[in-house]
Amino acid sequence: CLSGMVVNEMDECDGPQNHITEESYGLISLLKMKPINDVGCLKAKIGGVSELSIGDNSSLFAVLRVGNSEFRTDVVHMCANVIWNKTFYFNINDIHDNLEVSIICQHKSCKNEFVGKVEIPLLRLGTTATKMYVLKDKHCMTKAKAGGVVDLECDLVYNPIRAGIQTFLPKEGKVMEEGETFKRKVLISNIRRATDVGSMLQSIWSFIEGLWSWQDKWLSALSFFFFIVSCLLAELWMVFPLLILLLLFGYMVVYVRGHHLWQIDSRRKSRHRDEDDEEEESSMEEGEEGSELEDEGDPTAEDQSKAGISQTFKQLQRVLLLLQTLLGQLADLGERVHNFCHWRVPWLCWLAITVLTVAMVIVYFIPLRYIILAWGVNKFTKRLRNPHYIDNQELLDFISRAPTYKQLHQWNEALMQIKSKMLKAQISSSGNEGLVST
Repeated sequence: CLSGMVVNEMDECDGPQNHITEESYGLISLLKMKPINDVGCLKAKIGGVSELSIGDNSSLFAVLRVGNSEFRTDVVHMCANVIWNKTFYFNINDIHDNLEVSIICQHKSCKNEFVGKVEIPLLRLGTTATKMYVLKDKHCMTKAKAGGVVDLECDLVYNPIRAGIQTFLPKEGKVMEEGETFKRKVLISNIRRATDVGSMLQSIWSFIEGLWSWQDKWLSALSFFFFIVSCLLAELWMVFPLLILLLLFGYMVVYVRGHHLWQIDSRRKSRHRDEDDEEEESSMEEGEEGSELEDEGDPTAEDQSKAGISQTFKQLQRVLLLLQTLLGQLADLGERVHNFCHWRVPWLCWLAITVLTVAMVIVYFIPLRYIILAWGVNKFTKRLRNPHYIDNQELLDFISRAPTYKQLHQWNEALMQIKSKMLKAQISSSGNEGLVST
């Protein structure tokens, strides 16, 4: 929905934003008094959209979003293949945001119809190059019904230190984000996802029990020896290099298997595609059920019992919505931790290694009592130093930047289609013709 949102438009011009370079957000920029959430800047140029099967008498415009910032192109009338060549600049507050490009068809009655959408993580941008992206549906799960490709040229510049600090702060919510409602299929999906997370935890616990029961004698003996040596010789600062080695071991496992770091297996892809279709069907079904309940609300003599049943049904819906939300949060947390440990977002893992290295040096040289003292003083004086401070859990905020399986599917599907589309374009453009480019 585009109504009620602040929409800006900016043509390419010779303003100060056109001269943004890496020095503007380099390490030297830390000396400038900039807000901590001024992470970087994104230059996004949308060339156009082509290969749409919607007819030549359509009026199209594009909406580009990053976080709560939104820009809109001009409306091009009576054309299915559009060339805009518009450049927009976004101030980046969170490096883990996504660039969303939506193509909208405007009818003569001024009604807007969704055509297709592309969602790209900012961390996968950065190089100034034109790329062709296949349009997908509203949930970015399957290819859009109208087809089409959009070409984008993006250039991202950001400060890695500010971006790292912002990663441990609460994520900014979307202004127009809709509240969650109860859906039967979503509840079933969350139960399935939470069960998968429980199965992973059960497998880890079974492995530990296998060590204790000496199912594998050599592995149990090695673990027993390592446990005795650790208890006798280990110190607190050694925990941090152990965690770093575990992360690097996970990277080596992914590298040896030859999987792409943003990849998700085909089994989970098909599952999330089916769940997304079921979610749309359930929303339609429950919308019809809600309208039926409203129709039954006529206060006649024999409707009092129906009103009691309706109230009980609404209370049951609230309880099920709470259960759906809790299971969804639990499943999201488990999937994010799993994807973090499997290096689905390498930037996050390298940030964790950097933080663990700094923590190891601090714990090695500074006595533990002074570290606890500094932590306690900081906790007790936060409200005194900043009365409007909002308490947060840094570790949970960090993990929230890792993607879920569904988000990985949304991003990876676009990546594979981009590669195949670019390959076809290179083959078919042996002359001087090709898809729309800038």
